[in-house]
Amino acid sequence: MLFRSKVFSGKRSLRRSDPALSQDVWDRSTIPLSIPTQATLFAYVYLDPANPPKSIMLQYHRSGWLHRAVWGDYDAIPWGSVNTPERVNMGALPKAGEWVRLEVPADRVGLNAGDSLTGFATTQFGGTVYWDKVGVLGKSDPASDPQKSFMAWWNNSKGKDTQIGRAHV
Repeated sequence: MLFRSKVFSGKRSLRRSDPALSQDVWDRSTIPLSIPTQATLFAYVYLDPANPPKSIMLQYHRSGWLHRAVWGDYDAIPWGSVNTPERVNMGALPKAGEWVRLEVPADRVGLNAGDSLTGFATTQFGGTVYWDKVGVLGKSDPASDPQKSFMAWWNNSKGKDTQIGRAHV
């Protein structure tokens, strides 16, 4: 449910209130999001102090929902293998009653530069939570990326056989 009262940026945030396990999923990407170098995944969250959750989780999809970060009661949301990038313990719940920026180094949940994300999910166990502004930050220099710059590709290919797989007529 989009909500107009507790908003970090823009005009609306996502409000979820539930007595047990619940989540909101966005997995309709037609253009995957490429993880940049030195990436940090983030989301803003507001926990209702009158009804805080037991646990919150951020999940990322890259050929499966295998990249998760958990705050609060680690065992409340049982998805993913324990103590692996599928379920990383990020510590205590953030402070209730104010907007807090959750941050996760991408490599901590098993994501590397160049990986493509096709979805994310915000998950909670109990309580009332407002979610806003989910994203990724990192370093990106298109001029030095061989996939985005012919000159970078050329410099990277010097001295290598670039004819492999090329049809000869």
